[in-house]
Parts: sequence; C-alpha cells; structure tokens
Amino acid sequence: MKDQLAFHTPLLKLLGRQDLDKYIADKAAWLLTAVIGNVPGSFSEDVVNTVLAALLANSSCTVLGTLEALANLLKTDVFRKLVWRYPGVSERITQVQPRDEVGPVVYRFSFVIWMLSFDQEITAEMKNGSVIKKIKEILTVNRTEKAVRLCLTVLKNFLGHKALCEDIVESGVLEAVQQL
Repeated sequence: MKDQLAFHTPLLKLLGRQDLDKYIADKAAWLLTAVIGNVPGSFSEDVVNTVLAALLANSSCTVLGTLEALANLLKTDVFRKLVWRYPGVSERITQVQPRDEVGPVVYRFSFVIWMLSFDQEITAEMKNGSVIKKIKEILTVNRTEKAVRLCLTVLKNFLGHKALCEDIVESGVLEAVQQL
C-alpha cells in the first residue's frame, strides 16, 4: 500500500473538516487507525505522525472516538513508542476522569493503559503520571467487569517495576482491590 495507494489521504481530508458529524468523525478515525494498526508495514512513521496530528487537532471526534483511534494505533508494537511520545497523546489519554466518564470511555482508557503496560520503557515513563490513581479510581467507582479485569491485569504488569510498585502501595490500591 505504501507505493500503490495513499489510503489515508481521503480519510485525513475528511477528518480535517470542521463541520463533520461526530459519528462520522469517530468512524473515519477508527477505520483509518484500524488499518494502520493491522497493517503497520504498509505505513510510514510520517503517515502515523500526520494521523496523530489530525486526531489531536480534530474537535469533531468524541473522547471515546479519539481513545479508540489511539488504541488501534497502540495495538501494534511497531508504532507504540512513536504514538505515546507524540506531543499531546499522553496528555489526551491521561485526561480521562474515570469518575466522570461513561463506561465505554473508562473501558477504552483501561484498554489503552493495558497495551502501554507491555512496553517497559513506556511503563517506566508512567511513574510520574496519575495512571495508578486513575486505576484505583476505576477499581473503586466502576463496576464494569471488563474495565476492572483490565485494571487488575495492568497492575499485574506494573508489578515488574519497582517505582510503580511503590506508587501502587502508596496510593492504597490494595484497599480498592480488597473491596471488589
């Protein structure tokens, strides 16, 4: 696809429209990023950067639509670090407030953090963030089984990092887990 067709061009053009319906924007972002995530060898880092710029600049996408698009890009380890380190992505992910969001947004946030937890470098960078506090909040407030299971899996993945273990203990996650 790299040499044959610029698949991303029409969808990026669509995402660039200001008067775009939110449903259409979310679906266009999902389709574009799903193809990139499933066929990463057919897309360059420049294309991914262009897609990320469009996603972060597009006010037509909903919070859920943006998280789903980011999740699609994070599914492949080929672009995981590139996506995480792109300016604004980590902030967009961590701005989710589990207490105030609907179930699908909380689940997608958990899913994104779960995918990021498989990369040792990215996980180490999460120490300074509020990810552990958000996981605790999900375990305390949210009763969606899928989100809770993902959060427990993320905690298991985080146990391999001493600094994150300290954050887990200090934030009182044990008490939240015991209440499940």
